[in-house]
Amino acid sequence: MIPVSKTLETDIAVVGGGIGGLCAAIAAAEGGARVMVLEKANTKRSGSGATGNDHFCLLYTSPSPRDA
Repeated sequence: MIPVSKTLETDIAVVGGGIGGLCAAIAAAEGGARVMVLEKANTKRSGSGATGNDHFCLLYTSPSPRDA
């Protein structure tokens, strides 16, 4: 077991950095929640979101049709 070095507090813990997990984390953060994404490995290589991070920036920073 890995020893605990510090305690972190969050409103929502999303387990997994895949597309669904990242979308859920972004939506919760936009709603004002303090969100933590828990991923098993280096986020540059693990989870399906790792290969699409550049797409998230485009999707979540572009004006949405629902905002019009």
